[in-house]
Amino acid sequence: MKKSPKLRLLLVILQLVSWAYCSFDWHTPSYTCASTHTPRADPWVKLYIPNLPSQYSMKVEANIVQKNWTTEVEEHYDAHKSRASLSLTFNGSTTVSIFDYTIGEKYNIYPNGTCQTDVPTFDVYGYTKMGKLSHPALATVYEVFHFGTGFNQTYIGKEVVRGIPVDHWTSCQEWPDVGAKFQLDYYFSDPDYTMAGGVTQVPVRAVLNGSANNLNADMKKLTGTHHFTHIYDFTSFRAGPVLNEDVFRIPPGVVCRGKVNSKAMPSLPPEFEVSMEVIIPDSSLPPRQQFLRFDYEHELIETWSRMLVPEGFDFRTFRSGATTPTPKSLEPNKLTLLTISTVEDYRNEIVYVLNKGTMSCSIHAMTDGLYETTMAHGPSLFQVVIGTNEFVYQGQTNIRDMLVDVWAMESDGISQEVYFSAEDSEEETVDFSERVLKRSAQPSFTPTLVGMLLKNRTAVNNGKLSPFFKEIFATSNDSMTWSGLSDDAQANVPTDKAKQATGDQTAWGLQLERSLNQRISEKLVHFFHFSPAYTVSTQFQISSCYSDEETATVTFLVNASYSVVEKSYYLFKNALRSALARESKLSILQISNLYTVPMKNNSYATYYVPQISLTLLGRPPVKNSKQVPLMLAKDMLHEAVKNGIAFYVSYSTAPTWFDVDRNTFSLRSSNDTLDPETFFSSYGNDKPFKDSGNTSENGSATLYTPGAVAGIAFGMLVLGAALCLTVVYLLYRRRHPGQSFIPYRLTN
Repeated sequence: MKKSPKLRLLLVILQLVSWAYCSFDWHTPSYTCASTHTPRADPWVKLYIPNLPSQYSMKVEANIVQKNWTTEVEEHYDAHKSRASLSLTFNGSTTVSIFDYTIGEKYNIYPNGTCQTDVPTFDVYGYTKMGKLSHPALATVYEVFHFGTGFNQTYIGKEVVRGIPVDHWTSCQEWPDVGAKFQLDYYFSDPDYTMAGGVTQVPVRAVLNGSANNLNADMKKLTGTHHFTHIYDFTSFRAGPVLNEDVFRIPPGVVCRGKVNSKAMPSLPPEFEVSMEVIIPDSSLPPRQQFLRFDYEHELIETWSRMLVPEGFDFRTFRSGATTPTPKSLEPNKLTLLTISTVEDYRNEIVYVLNKGTMSCSIHAMTDGLYETTMAHGPSLFQVVIGTNEFVYQGQTNIRDMLVDVWAMESDGISQEVYFSAEDSEEETVDFSERVLKRSAQPSFTPTLVGMLLKNRTAVNNGKLSPFFKEIFATSNDSMTWSGLSDDAQANVPTDKAKQATGDQTAWGLQLERSLNQRISEKLVHFFHFSPAYTVSTQFQISSCYSDEETATVTFLVNASYSVVEKSYYLFKNALRSALARESKLSILQISNLYTVPMKNNSYATYYVPQISLTLLGRPPVKNSKQVPLMLAKDMLHEAVKNGIAFYVSYSTAPTWFDVDRNTFSLRSSNDTLDPETFFSSYGNDKPFKDSGNTSENGSATLYTPGAVAGIAFGMLVLGAALCLTVVYLLYRRRHPGQSFIPYRLTN
């Protein structure tokens, strides 16, 4: 039957009146599900609920009427990647729940910073369902709000909610798990009304009105039932991908107990070097630049620290517990740069501390409680010596605009996080198919250390830090002792705790952070220029810490062309130094200041060989030192050279073997100068060089010692002078016959 225009006009007027009435007098829908009557539908219109997007962000105000309180909820939903996030704020506190349905876990992060892992079986909306193998799976958007047609929704008609024209649906539902029977009314914006998010129809309000069993905190059934009314106002709704990916990530410094370690953490190589910037967010000190060099084969760790401190800074006052320096002792506009190098020798249990500004040095033995005397390596670098906690994979985040994988652990209220570079997965590059194909053709991906975070919530003693964190952050308690880095003769003498220097600002600057850890709640380190091998040849140099009596200069030759050495100077030096230490059974620290220069093998050929010079160190001034004295070190090195030392250098173009010449080893004290004749006197008739030209029939090169060459040159000079004088004399006699060559005046 066709409606007349008058009837249509009447219906429109009645609709407008109903909207106006509802806008001023909206009330909770009557509870009709408990009666035998079903919700009354609009006899003229039959509408189906809108299709909601599979990705959205929204904010909800949840009014729990029977409890007399309100909760604010911020939800982010991503069905494509099976994840969701809920932030619930109640009575001034916020609890965050992150859902990861790919591994079936839910992470509840509480206001005090703790986190607990749970199975996502129920939440504030009750939208989680169980999937295959009883693993929780993210429900579809229809099931999320129970809006799907499978719930027998009935269209009621148009109303006005919060001044917004809406379409109203209702349904009767049950949650058997909690014994709940209720009526669900939901309101979507009118399609002709423009919402802020730009979506045609979005949820505006949902109302739950019913009864449920009484339950305790463990969701166990108690006697009796109760009535409940929940009103959810959707104050904001934005469809599309979530703008901030961090809402799906566990926050930095938060470790969720019970989380499954779904990805193994990479191990660090046996040797590496890296530069760092250590940041203390709650400190007034500027960031500290630091360099770390790690060598597990030789059991050595070297750190360079650079930090700016105000001139006149009273480190003793600051160390004693004062939160800020006294005004008279601080000039904030004048800063002093401290550059400290620390070399830890775990094999001999010695620590060298060098002030690069004054070139002063302190040597002391490793003591119990201050150092772990056993060096860690690989995965054990990140393991706590005391306790069973391990680093657990936390997911991915962004550090310095780089995608990184995060591993974390917690011990005694201290959170430790490690960041390694992550390879972009196909899931994250789904819209960049060409990029994915291009990446698949590249070499296998190697994770790189990017950063670390240390967070101390309880300000307790952090003695259970993993070795790598101890090394980077230099965290120890107030009993940490250092020798004074002064210029006097006592600098190399170990000091006991009762007599340690207290006035040296350099010493206090070095241990400033060490002594203040109980007041430092967070530290962040950024890694730069990570390299799995040494990129310089000046590592682990501590010769300035030794007296002249414990140093000597060693020289010898290597049988090779110097042009081959020039391919990579630092690779050659590092390989030679390691070979000398390995074959002589000396510490690599005792072989210091190694350098090479080209040496011509004779005066005619153009063939140059590398001449090696190094400083051999003896025993440091530390009681009960395991390091051998200088003379024994000399004998051990000389014996190794005589037995033959070959070493391998991994040049990228052509890996090459080298061997040390056995006949050119020379040792002299630090006060001696190089005597070429003495250096080459060990040759005898053996010719250590071979050249392409100027050779005899047997192929050996003609060789003159530097002493012989110098003697010939001096003789030629004398002969030339004599010849010149003779010629001058003859010319004079010819032009002045009868006259004396040396005029003189007669006297009476």
